[in-house]
Amino acid sequence: MDLVRLVFDRLSAAGLPDAETRAAIYAECRAEIVSMYSDRVQREKELGKLEKVIRRQEMQALYEEGLHGN
Repeated sequence: MDLVRLVFDRLSAAGLPDAETRAAIYAECRAEIVSMYSDRVQREKELGKLEKVIRRQEMQALYEEGLHGN
């Protein structure tokens, strides 16, 4: 699964989401991963990858908010 696309598509659909909206989107993505993998080891592996994607996205969002003075 392309985790970057999963997160990016949902964030893009939300427009310019604030921190609370982003957190809700990330929670939805986590829930989707949990529902996709019944094997605990694989699920944890994918959740770890997703957390890396989320951290990168949050850093980007914070940077952009700083540029726009939000």
